[in-house]
Amino acid sequence: MPKKVNHEYRQQLAQKAAVFFSKFGFNGLGMCQIASELGLSKSALFHYFPTKQALFQSCTDLVTKVESGRKEALSNIDISDPKSAIPQLISQIKAIEYSFYSELSLFVDYMRGRSSKDLSADPSMQLANERYRELVAQYVGVK
Repeated sequence: MPKKVNHEYRQQLAQKAAVFFSKFGFNGLGMCQIASELGLSKSALFHYFPTKQALFQSCTDLVTKVESGRKEALSNIDISDPKSAIPQLISQIKAIEYSFYSELSLFVDYMRGRSSKDLSADPSMQLANERYRELVAQYVGVK
């Protein structure tokens, strides 16, 4: 019989775990510590995420989603007029500055010790790459 999973609660756990990954890095955490930080038993955490990689992939999915409001703000920037576009872009960059720094630190930690071949096949990296390509395309006005 398949196990029942509360998907909303699973997403909440991933959202909270993303903070711990940003703080301690991927390699600096084990499932026991993550479970403890989340106030769960290790078996409860494994009920929702069978591996640390699965948890990290859910966290990656959450932190790389661009909010619809930010997408709209980016699509409304007229890049044909640099004098008005540059301050708007700077404003958008400042809005994501802290989270971007945390994500970049986590990204570097996650990549440590892995080959480029392994990283290119990694589902979390593929997802992050696709989302960031979309974000950059919006910043520069490519549809």
